[in-house]
Amino acid sequence: MAFRAQRLQDLAPLAAFLDTACAGVDADVRADLRLATEEVFANIFKHGYRGHAGPVEIRVSRAPGRITVLIADEAPAFDPASAPAPDLASDPTERSVGGLGWHLVRHVIDEVGWERAAERGNVYRLVKHVAPDPSDLPAQRKDHTHMNIELQPGEHAAVVVISGSVDGLTADHLLGTLQGFVDAGQTRLVADLAGVLYTSSAGLRALLATVKQARQGGGDLRLASINPPVLKVLELSGFTTIMKCYDNVASAIDSYAG
Repeated sequence: MAFRAQRLQDLAPLAAFLDTACAGVDADVRADLRLATEEVFANIFKHGYRGHAGPVEIRVSRAPGRITVLIADEAPAFDPASAPAPDLASDPTERSVGGLGWHLVRHVIDEVGWERAAERGNVYRLVKHVAPDPSDLPAQRKDHTHMNIELQPGEHAAVVVISGSVDGLTADHLLGTLQGFVDAGQTRLVADLAGVLYTSSAGLRALLATVKQARQGGGDLRLASINPPVLKVLELSGFTTIMKCYDNVASAIDSYAG
């Protein structure tokens, strides 16, 4: 199966394409493949094409025990092995916002390959080892390519209920909304992530920028009700050591009252 794109805004149909191409595969594996593919896709447009349009072709093939994603572009050569390791340990006020993409790819994909295209461009090869799950049919999957945000003010902290997909298309909206809340004086925030089943590094950048802003104002952004796929990304990126995470919203709110 093949998918062709010309701009970063094609992320939404790309997610739908991957969902179809990976039908019948365990949900966690699908989440890893979507995350890795989006990170490569976003890096191509951000760094390879420097924000401009350009051709990208993605092909998905399946063989017993594996799914292979080939991502081809016409951007300048970039070997992912040269990508610097991100800072996963610094305090949020010192940590750079970004640089997590290839780190996440390497940790959720079993084999990462790269070669220079014959004429121009790059070909990235992502291989994920899989075991089929016959009960996971396309009709059972939900669309998580959109995001909703709702603010619920409270005595000790305001709860931000986030639902949907936090990716390269929705993260800017999340960041702008959260920053607007902080600018309006809501510096003590709890993000209810029960309705978020997917985030990419773009979503992590929005969270980190908000934490910095909130703490500078004497508050914080604390996370609650984190689903396993999102928690996995947070752990791989070192966010669980620099942000306070709670099993549920009530516990996160109580942490402000103490």
